[in-house]
Order: sequence, then structure tokens, then C-alpha cells
Amino acid sequence: MKKNIIFFSNNDTIFTLPIILYLVKNLKSKFNIYIKLNKTSFKKKIKILLILLLDGSIFNLFKYYSNKVSINKITDNRYTHLIQSEGNKRFEYGFSINYPKKIPSKKYKIYNFHLGNFVNQRGTFIFYYNLIKKWKTIDITLHQIDSKFDNGPVLSIKKIDIIKKNCIDIISEPLKNKKFYLDSIININNLKKIRKIKKGRLNNEPTFFNIFLSIFR
Repeated sequence: MKKNIIFFSNNDTIFTLPIILYLVKNLKSKFNIYIKLNKTSFKKKIKILLILLLDGSIFNLFKYYSNKVSINKITDNRYTHLIQSEGNKRFEYGFSINYPKKIPSKKYKIYNFHLGNFVNQRGTFIFYYNLIKKWKTIDITLHQIDSKFDNGPVLSIKKIDIIKKNCIDIISEPLKNKKFYLDSIININNLKKIRKIKKGRLNNEPTFFNIFLSIFR
């Protein structure tokens, strides 16, 4: 009998749901897949668009827009289900992919795919903080969720060169590296905690003042 897994996903048709579709296509023969969606707040969307505009990369957004994916396309099979509540269902694992809210503790293990080097970037808006810090590399990591935000043990990691990359380039890195997501999920039972991963400061959502101030940096 197939085991159940659940994806906690942002209802983002451009960068997130295409990853979910790829994962569903490659995992539906192994699992019954459930998806719980949440939306980015309107205020946060405005901040993202403003940063892209100030960075000069907003026009690059349109090349991804043409390949957007709807949730209906993902759930158009009998092995994938969109749910609002987990109810009494038993899940083997949960995976968070750009989920915009903190996930409360569950009876099963939940893993988060995080974009950002844990030393430099815990939290959100990595593309904004990179504009200020000018990092040379970032990571995509798979870590187990614990009581603290972006803090649990790391199980899988991929380093990415981001020299001369703009905000859209950084936002699209998970989509370009979606096979890392698939490989990490398939091998989840064989992954061991990676030692000596330092956890740095938590970078919170910037204010509108912070965003405008970044123009003069």
C-alpha cells in the first residue's frame, strides 16, 4: 500500500507550483500525495514587486510567467489531492516548499526546502538581502523543521554560484534545481544529519523604508 506524504506549498503559479508538478509526476507512483496551499500576503507581494522593480529584473519575470502552472493541473490524477485540513489522515512525511506561514508541530516529521546559506540567510527575502550583502554563493538546503524558524538539522545541501545574478535569477534557483528536491525526497530515509552547519541571524521581512533605503547603498 502506498504511503501518504503532504506538500505544504505556496500558491504561486510561477515559481513554486511548477516544482510541485514536477515532484508529483515523479512521485505519484510511489506515494499518495496531498497538497495544502497558502497564499503570500498582498503586502508581501507588493514588496517583492517593488524590489524587482528597483533591481531592474522585473521584466525577466515574464519569461517564467508563460510557463506558469495551476493547481488544477497538478491535482488532475487520482493520486494527488488538494486539502484544506489534514483531518485524521496519517502521513509518512511532510515537505514545505515556499510555504508562507510557520507550520505547527505535527505527529510526523516535516522537512523544509530552504533557499539560503544558513550562516547568512535564515528567514525570507533572500533576493533583497543579497542586494545589500552581495553574497557569492547561496545554498538550497533540506532541513527538518523544529520549534525555531529555519533552525532544524540539515540533511541535504546544494551550493549555487550567484555572482552577477539579479533578484529573478535567485528567486528562480529552486525551479532550476528541482531535481535536487526530488532526489532529496526519494532518498530521505538514507540522509543523515550534516554536522558543523552553523546557524546565523534570522533575516526578517524588510519594511518599505528598508527597501527604499537600499537604493542608496
